[in-house]
Amino acid sequence: MRKLTTPYGISYNIHGHNGENGPERIPHCHIMCQGYRISVSLLDGTIIVGAGQLDRNKEREVLDWVNRHLYELKEEWDEKSDPSK
Repeated sequence: MRKLTTPYGISYNIHGHNGENGPERIPHCHIMCQGYRISVSLLDGTIIVGAGQLDRNKEREVLDWVNRHLYELKEEWDEKSDPSK
């Protein structure tokens, strides 16, 4: 699986949980930006942890990027959460 290209100053990470870790079993990605780490749902593209940490323009940029790439990000989540791998 290839790593998606992100806008300048934004990076992301996905790691599987195999249904463990309570609320972290919701498909999500971790976004690192402006020294903050937020978690964004891959079900609907909303911030589930860290809302309000980024300035509004950067938050919109992050959410727009995630929503444009939901399919690819969900694929990566599924691959990394597969217990047979």
